[in-house]
Amino acid sequence: MVGFLSNFRVAAGLVGLVVQFAVAGRLMERWGVLAALLVLPASVALGGVAGLVTGGALWAISLPRAADISFKYTLNDSAFNLLYLPLTSRQRTRAKAVVDGTLKPVLAVLLGLAFLAVSRTGSTHVLPWTVPLLLLSGIWIALLFRATRHYVDALSASLVMRRLDLGRGSVDLSDETSARVLRTAFGESDGLRVLHTLSVARSATGSDWSDLVAPLTSHSDPEVRAEAASYLAERGAIRHADRLRVSWMTSRTRPAPRASRRTAA
Repeated sequence: MVGFLSNFRVAAGLVGLVVQFAVAGRLMERWGVLAALLVLPASVALGGVAGLVTGGALWAISLPRAADISFKYTLNDSAFNLLYLPLTSRQRTRAKAVVDGTLKPVLAVLLGLAFLAVSRTGSTHVLPWTVPLLLLSGIWIALLFRATRHYVDALSASLVMRRLDLGRGSVDLSDETSARVLRTAFGESDGLRVLHTLSVARSATGSDWSDLVAPLTSHSDPEVRAEAASYLAERGAIRHADRLRVSWMTSRTRPAPRASRRTAA
């Protein structure tokens, strides 16, 4: 048993290492937050099915725990933290405190008491546990679809209302779900909203939005054009130099605004 547990932890740890450095970022960039969040519950459910099919084979029963070790602190936590993004810094801190400091410990205690009660009955076979495992995995997956829809709506609303607050730190918005929301926000006609989105994009890490920002150099709002040009200059986007030149020549023929919209806001 000691030898099996040693090999098990080493194998699961190696899988987690590969996921962290070679899979997590690419998966979120290509498929978005939902796909990343579904990996862990789907793997746990797969282990439950394998346990039923094999009649409780050791390797099959070990799959859910292996998935927890390999995916929880690499892929799952990275994607889950993005769901806090539409909240303000204060709300984000309080929500994480409730989840990590209250809900998780209470659930761990309740589950420990449940396991203790079942052990007192003398039933130690593992197969009956696969039924609640599959049931909870199904609920988990259904809640992820619901949470992701709320995340997209909340992130869009935060950008539209100019409420998105990244706090003192920065966040990686390179996942496909967040990128899709930002692309839509860049297409807004309201200059203040676009300026806010540019501010968010500048604070975010992990992506270069130059290709999406470049068309903003022709925006009707002069402050948007200036911020877009500044962003491209910071990123050294030489490939958009011709577009900047055309935008600059066009701006010379436009009348200067009487007052700054940002100052007025």
